[in-house]
Amino acid sequence: MEKEADDREREEQAKLLPGEFPWLMPLVGYGGSKHVAKNIRIELKRAFPSVKFSVTKDDEDAVDIQWIDGPSHDSIETITAKYQYQTVFNDIFGGCRYIFLRREESCRSVK
Repeated sequence: MEKEADDREREEQAKLLPGEFPWLMPLVGYGGSKHVAKNIRIELKRAFPSVKFSVTKDDEDAVDIQWIDGPSHDSIETITAKYQYQTVFNDIFGGCRYIFLRREESCRSVK
Protein backbone atom coordinates (compact mmCIF):
# COMPACT_ATOMS: atom_id res chain seq x y z
CA MET A 1 0.00 0.00 0.00
CA GLU A 2 2.81 2.41 0.93
CA LYS A 3 4.73 1.55 -2.25
CA GLU A 4 1.65 2.32 -4.37
CA ALA A 5 1.33 5.73 -2.69
CA ASP A 6 5.02 6.42 -3.35
CA ASP A 7 4.64 5.38 -6.99
CA ARG A 8 1.64 7.68 -7.44
CA GLU A 9 3.56 10.57 -5.87
CA ARG A 10 6.52 9.96 -8.21
CA GLU A 11 4.16 9.89 -11.19
CA GLU A 12 2.63 13.20 -10.16
CA GLN A 13 6.06 14.77 -9.72
CA ALA A 14 7.14 13.43 -13.11
CA LYS A 15 4.14 15.09 -14.76
CA LEU A 16 4.87 18.47 -13.14
CA LEU A 17 8.64 18.68 -13.67
CA PRO A 18 8.69 19.43 -17.42
CA GLY A 19 6.42 22.42 -16.75
CA GLU A 20 8.70 23.65 -13.95
CA PHE A 21 11.82 23.36 -16.13
CA PRO A 22 10.63 23.96 -19.72
CA TRP A 23 14.12 25.09 -20.82
CA LEU A 24 15.70 21.69 -20.06
CA MET A 25 15.94 18.75 -22.44
CA PRO A 26 14.07 15.68 -21.17
CA LEU A 27 15.79 12.33 -21.44
CA VAL A 28 15.01 10.11 -24.38
CA GLY A 29 16.35 6.68 -23.52
CA TYR A 30 19.60 6.67 -21.57
CA GLY A 31 21.36 10.01 -21.28
CA GLY A 32 24.16 9.55 -18.76
CA SER A 33 26.61 12.31 -17.97
CA LYS A 34 26.59 13.62 -21.56
CA HIS A 35 22.92 14.56 -21.23
CA VAL A 36 23.46 15.97 -17.73
CA ALA A 37 26.30 18.16 -19.03
CA LYS A 38 24.00 19.58 -21.74
CA ASN A 39 21.27 20.46 -19.25
CA ILE A 40 23.75 21.95 -16.77
CA ARG A 41 25.16 24.17 -19.55
CA ILE A 42 21.63 25.41 -20.27
CA GLU A 43 20.95 26.19 -16.62
CA LEU A 44 24.29 27.93 -16.01
CA LYS A 45 23.89 30.08 -19.12
CA ARG A 46 20.41 31.15 -17.95
CA ALA A 47 21.59 31.92 -14.42
CA PHE A 48 24.95 33.54 -15.27
CA PRO A 49 24.90 34.71 -18.91
CA SER A 50 28.14 36.70 -18.69
CA VAL A 51 30.25 33.88 -17.18
CA LYS A 52 32.03 31.32 -19.35
CA PHE A 53 31.79 27.78 -17.97
CA SER A 54 33.53 24.64 -19.09
CA VAL A 55 31.13 21.73 -18.58
CA THR A 56 32.49 18.36 -19.64
CA LYS A 57 31.54 14.78 -19.01
CA ASP A 58 34.32 12.93 -17.27
CA ASP A 59 32.87 9.48 -17.84
CA GLU A 60 29.38 8.02 -17.72
CA ASP A 61 29.05 8.88 -14.04
CA ALA A 62 30.73 12.30 -13.66
CA VAL A 63 30.60 15.89 -14.90
CA ASP A 64 33.35 18.49 -14.41
CA ILE A 65 32.48 22.19 -14.24
CA GLN A 66 35.14 24.91 -14.29
CA TRP A 67 34.93 28.70 -14.40
CA ILE A 68 37.02 31.77 -13.64
CA ASP A 69 35.83 34.43 -11.17
CA GLY A 70 32.07 34.92 -11.30
CA PRO A 71 29.62 33.11 -9.02
CA SER A 72 30.56 31.28 -5.84
CA HIS A 73 30.93 27.53 -5.54
CA ASP A 74 27.74 27.42 -3.45
CA SER A 75 25.75 29.29 -6.13
CA ILE A 76 26.73 26.71 -8.72
CA GLU A 77 26.14 23.80 -6.37
CA THR A 78 22.59 25.05 -5.77
CA ILE A 79 21.92 24.61 -9.50
CA THR A 80 23.80 21.34 -10.04
CA ALA A 81 22.92 19.37 -6.89
CA LYS A 82 19.62 18.12 -8.31
CA TYR A 83 21.53 16.23 -11.03
CA GLN A 84 23.55 14.23 -8.54
CA TYR A 85 20.90 12.20 -6.73
CA GLN A 86 18.46 9.48 -7.61
CA THR A 87 15.24 11.49 -7.75
CA VAL A 88 12.29 11.90 -10.07
CA PHE A 89 14.17 14.90 -11.53
CA ASN A 90 16.92 12.51 -12.67
CA ASP A 91 14.36 10.22 -14.30
CA ILE A 92 13.14 13.15 -16.41
CA PHE A 93 16.28 15.27 -17.05
CA GLY A 94 19.20 12.95 -16.30
CA GLY A 95 21.52 12.36 -13.40
CA CYS A 96 25.02 11.24 -12.59
CA ARG A 97 26.93 10.10 -9.55
CA TYR A 98 29.53 12.88 -9.31
CA ILE A 99 29.66 16.57 -10.18
CA PHE A 100 33.02 18.25 -9.66
CA LEU A 101 33.17 22.04 -9.37
CA ARG A 102 36.33 24.14 -9.74
CA ARG A 103 36.29 27.91 -9.51
CA GLU A 104 39.52 29.73 -10.28
CA GLU A 105 40.39 33.36 -9.66
CA SER A 106 42.02 35.36 -12.38
CA CYS A 107 45.34 37.05 -11.81
CA ARG A 108 44.87 40.79 -11.61
CA SER A 109 47.82 43.10 -11.40
CA VAL A 110 47.73 45.61 -8.58
CA LYS A 111 48.71 49.14 -9.51
